[in-house]
Amino acid sequence: MKNLKIIGLFILAVAGLSSCEDDDNLIYTAQTPSENVAFTSTFLNEYVLTD
Repeated sequence: MKNLKIIGLFILAVAGLSSCEDDDNLIYTAQTPSENVAFTSTFLNEYVLTD
């Protein structure tokens, strides 16, 4: 019974470690904001929610 628990834990650890992906190849680029962009917020009296 003790050996079964150890083997099960080992299999779970191997499965957990092998499921990780290598995401180091991602490239993020920042864009310069244009001068004509402005944040506008409008508040309405009623909002219609759809399914």
